[in-house]
Amino acid sequence: MEQFKKDLDAFLKNAAEQNYGGRGAPRVVLFSPIAAERNQDPNFPDPQAINTNLQSYTAAMAEVARPTMSSLSISSRLTKSLQRRGGHGPLAHGGWAALERGGRKNPRPGDV
Repeated sequence: MEQFKKDLDAFLKNAAEQNYGGRGAPRVVLFSPIAAERNQDPNFPDPQAINTNLQSYTAAMAEVARPTMSSLSISSRLTKSLQRRGGHGPLAHGGWAALERGGRKNPRPGDV
């Protein structure tokens, strides 16, 4: 996890030094991974362990992005909430790749 945070921090600092198009540094928006869904196929892993891991990475992204004032859209919280409520069908293909229906339900990027 520490290497991930170092790499993300280096990326954000490098991006802040750029001036693409002559209008100053770009605004960086990070998107967290969506929550994994349980798949009907019993050969797919239980998403709980995957989601726990994704929560750790999302927290690390927020920690690194906050000082750089980059935006982070935390998609995993929304998708987990929608999964608990049900009634909308799967939000992801194979439990992890966002379907169009899942993408429409994800939030617009907001500040960390």
